[in-house]
Amino acid sequence: FCGLGTAAPDSNPLGAYACLSSGDWSPELPRCTLQCEPLVKPHVKFRCEYNSAEVNCSNYMRPGTVATYECDLFYTLNNKLVRDDNHCLEEGKWLLDPPQCEPDCGVPNPLVRNVTLTVAHGVDTKDVLEFPWHVGLHMRNSSAGILEWSNHCGGSLISPHLVLTGMHALLTH
Repeated sequence: FCGLGTAAPDSNPLGAYACLSSGDWSPELPRCTLQCEPLVKPHVKFRCEYNSAEVNCSNYMRPGTVATYECDLFYTLNNKLVRDDNHCLEEGKWLLDPPQCEPDCGVPNPLVRNVTLTVAHGVDTKDVLEFPWHVGLHMRNSSAGILEWSNHCGGSLISPHLVLTGMHALLTH
């Protein structure tokens, strides 16, 4: 009856209509209402409710739906002024643009404190949970037919796909 991105009102859930002798429909035929776009963004967890019931945020949603969201671990909202909820309006548009979550690169995790690990040449380093942009570079060793990996060096993520490390980590001996 209604196309993608639109929905019939909730008032007649059975969808039964009768044509009266006057030529009118009972109940009156519904008008399709516009729905809000699905909420799917990388590194954002959405939770949507309509009439106090949870609905799937990855589907089109009816006006009156309220969406709340939070960023994945090690990500933060790129705009601190953004509200933590959003509303699907009668015209089928969200009140606010969906949030964007960005990596917390360079910001220590406040949930992890006083953890010290020693990994290389006696130098104290921090737990990966405190500084999630640190990476370990491993070398593959194979002796007697057994494949093993060993920590060789460290580095830091400088973008989602680039690691900065020392030249010695890449030279073979």
